[in-house]
Amino acid sequence: MTPEEIKALRQALGDTLEQLAHRLGVTYSSVARWERGHQVPGLYYQGRLRRLQAQVIRARAKAELEGEP
Repeated sequence: MTPEEIKALRQALGDTLEQLAHRLGVTYSSVARWERGHQVPGLYYQGRLRRLQAQVIRARAKAELEGEP
């Protein structure tokens, strides 16, 4: 995932850097480095981020089908 995608995902989840870090089991500084592009998440965390991204997409699709904004 790109730094922009990670930040957009965090914002879509409504998480702070600290909350996303806790959700993933990493440090705040790790998430901050990923978002700034100073470090790339390992494959394990890339997978976890992609699964969270899929959850957000499914939730948005469901809300759209149910007529929610």
